[in-house]
Amino acid sequence: MKLAQRLIACGVAIIMAVVAMEAQAQAMKASKAKVRQVRGEAQYKANAAADWAPLKTGMVLNPGAIIETGRGAQVDLFLSDIGSVVRITELTTMGIDKLNYSRAEDEVIVETELNLKAGTILGNVKKLAAASRYDVKIPNGVCGIRGTEFKVSANGVVYVISGVVRVTYTPPGGQPIVRDVQAGQVFIPPAAAGEQPQVRTVEPNDPVWQQVKDMPSVTPPPEIQVEPLPTPTPTERPTQQPGHPTGTPSSSPAPGNSPS
Repeated sequence: MKLAQRLIACGVAIIMAVVAMEAQAQAMKASKAKVRQVRGEAQYKANAAADWAPLKTGMVLNPGAIIETGRGAQVDLFLSDIGSVVRITELTTMGIDKLNYSRAEDEVIVETELNLKAGTILGNVKKLAAASRYDVKIPNGVCGIRGTEFKVSANGVVYVISGVVRVTYTPPGGQPIVRDVQAGQVFIPPAAAGEQPQVRTVEPNDPVWQQVKDMPSVTPPPEIQVEPLPTPTPTERPTQQPGHPTGTPSSSPAPGNSPS
């Protein structure tokens, strides 16, 4: 009897968990990425099967899009619903795998997954809700972002300027290595098999400080507001005096002089 009750209780718990997961999944909405700025040559695919096309400022990209930058190029993406800005540097290939969000009471839960296949990106992410996930995948691991200013390269080097990034790095033929990289630190992957990764303090003269400082704000730029021109004030008509045409000022003889 007790065994049956336990089985029933377990079954109910499983059903409730599944229902809760489905409800959360249904509440999630797909977001979009807006191309805030493009410098140099960059191209994109709407999805893996699509053809490459020029990337231009003002475009809106859906999840599944892939971006590729040329030499000297730079692309800024604004993820409005996610609360994030991503700067894609030159010679970089990055996919937007997931951009989901849901609003619950006074917080926003996000599920973001960027796939950094080659090159380097910089990011600025607002503080996330506890249930949120913001991951940057790299060929040998994944970086879990938590309300952070960061710089991630596909080779596994991760800079953290503010916040925390949990780096899970799997060296070739090895086991996953997990490190929590704090603000002001850089994660450097092992150079050879059998070695451990290093977490160092970022030097004060490292260019990354200025690179992150130059990032655009997470807050969206204000829309250009066209103010109406003021209504012109009607010009006052001069007072007409007897014997003079309208608009012509009258003249009086100077004192002591008589008119000729």
